[in-house]
Amino acid sequence: MNVQGMTICVMFLSFARNCQAETVAVNKQYWKSDDDNAIIASLIERVNKMETSLGQCRYPTDTQTSVGGDCSWVDKNVTDTCRLNTSTHEPDESPTTRILTIDVDDHLRLFIDGKRINGLKQADNWTTADSVELPKNARLIALRGYNIYGDAGVLASTNDGYILTNASWKCSDKEPRGWEKIGFDDSKWPKAYVIMPATKKPIKGIRNDSSWIWTNKYRYYRGNRLAICRIKLP
Repeated sequence: MNVQGMTICVMFLSFARNCQAETVAVNKQYWKSDDDNAIIASLIERVNKMETSLGQCRYPTDTQTSVGGDCSWVDKNVTDTCRLNTSTHEPDESPTTRILTIDVDDHLRLFIDGKRINGLKQADNWTTADSVELPKNARLIALRGYNIYGDAGVLASTNDGYILTNASWKCSDKEPRGWEKIGFDDSKWPKAYVIMPATKKPIKGIRNDSSWIWTNKYRYYRGNRLAICRIKLP
């Protein structure tokens, strides 16, 4: 059997940090054999000898499959020298936590998955935001904002922009029992009222693509003082 352009792609996973998804393609031109299995076995044997040149790369398990990539050989014969295709790197896994930075004009109580977050040093100082770790598997952010005088608002974002205060939140001027709990039904609550973009009243540490929000009864200097706001996370 005349086998031309036989290519075996081997995917290497679990590299040290930045070597998560590399591929090595072993290309043998004009290989003549009566046994395809012998060809494949021989090529795999040559691949197994590349440990030294591949450094931190590990060999695949039986459950791993091949992915696209290319490999340049120094001659027509299969050799132990290969140029890894680095264009197929997968991004590093996102961190297990996100940083939520939040500010309320004027007073803040914050709850994550029904648990109150204590120790917010800036909860009563609207000019400076508080930052807390948000678990990656968090399901709900709920807060109580209270305005004493002047303008009101809630402004928040995570460092990666996964969460932003905008009209996707729900805000009420009422404080029903259990509003901070995951199982609370807020389906009849109105969407948050967007007062203005963060750029109009920026707070250090909060992204510019976030917005100041409040209840739909907001009126500049004359609106309601209480805002109970929630957002369910996917």
